[in-house]
Amino acid sequence: PLICLTFDDGPYLWDEPGNSSCERIVDLLYQYDATGTFYVIGNNLENREVWSDYQVYAFLKRSINQGNEYGSHTKTHLYTLDELPTSESIYNEINEPIEYLKEFMNYDMRTYRPVEGVFDDDVLASQPVGAILWDVDSEDWYSLDPKQIIEEVLSYEYETGDIIIFHDIYDETAQSLETIIPELIKRGCQLVTVSDLLNAL
Repeated sequence: PLICLTFDDGPYLWDEPGNSSCERIVDLLYQYDATGTFYVIGNNLENREVWSDYQVYAFLKRSINQGNEYGSHTKTHLYTLDELPTSESIYNEINEPIEYLKEFMNYDMRTYRPVEGVFDDDVLASQPVGAILWDVDSEDWYSLDPKQIIEEVLSYEYETGDIIIFHDIYDETAQSLETIIPELIKRGCQLVTVSDLLNAL
């Protein structure tokens, strides 16, 4: 089965470069010849004190070159896209990270993830790119316990098209993936990006 590991709320750029959870996750994916899709927050990309522009560029470039994909998770992690007053304001909130990566490194995002999965017809109509939800919630944000994250994710029997949601801002998530990724591969799963999955389907 083709399944997707997706990661919200990153990138985490407040640890020293070389020591962040987002880097560890990208390294794990590469180690196992797997890929993932990362839904990034615009403010995390822009408002940072530890990482330089060059370090951010180098990390994203390496991740993309290794086959990973990036999409928008809004500019401010806004929970209420469906309550914004105009289609322009909805568009701007979702599109800001899309424009940022286009300008920063000439990268074209193909999908976005509405925060908390909250959207309506106006939100969908505001964007030329597709909204992506999920089938399995790792609940990493809730437990912050690698053992529980592992048990939650590996309790499912996966089929082609299944999408798992994680958050790449937690060390506990990176730690849990040291077990989850090889076990999913052992079960015969192919870990692909959302765009690769959509193309295959």
